Amino acid sequence: MPKIHPLASVSPKAKLDDTVTVDAFAVIDDDVEIGAGTWIGSSTRIFSGVRIGENVKISPLVCIGGEPQDKKFSGEPTNVFIGTIPLSASALRSIAAPQRPDER
Repeated sequence: MPKIHPLASVSPKAKLDDTVTVDAFAVIDDDVEIGAGTWIGSSTRIFSGVRIGENVKISPLVCIGGEPQDKKFSGEPTNVFIGTIPLSASALRSIAAPQRPDER
């Protein structure tokens, strides 16, 4: 069973490995997956669509997976992947990839 501080808020729909630690005041939404041995610092906010791999250390006061500040973002479903191959780190959601001129 994950070690979740009593003052943390973790959605029952989030998938946390049994060896995950979540510190006080962290907030974890639905549709979040966190791998073995990962530590989530205090006052961290993790939005839906985030996937965190094994043995990752998320510092306190971090916000991961919020909407990007790009004006082209229109609310389409996106994901953030951290700490597991093929990607090693990513902090913000991305917008849909622009079309190449030959694909228009």
